[in-house]
Amino acid sequence: MKSSSTLKFVELITALRASSLFARLPEEDLTQVATFARQVSLKKGDYLFRENDPSKGFYIVRSGIINVHRIASNGREQVIHLFEAVSLLPRLL
Repeated sequence: MKSSSTLKFVELITALRASSLFARLPEEDLTQVATFARQVSLKKGDYLFRENDPSKGFYIVRSGIINVHRIASNGREQVIHLFEAVSLLPRLL
């Protein structure tokens, strides 16, 4: 029986493979990328990062939706983009 960490690693590779960026990457290279990846779970209303935070790479949305927004000068939330499952969220904002 596979350990929990092995199953999580396999799930991570599967998630990376589902992304168009990694879809055609050779298995050896994909495994190498997966060793540097980490999973982050958020609850509704949590922030992944805020404007002007230092860049820490990019994110792949595995499930749910990430709302990228800013607060306009009038105090209202201005949605910039919605990232859905298996889309890439570059940390270049």
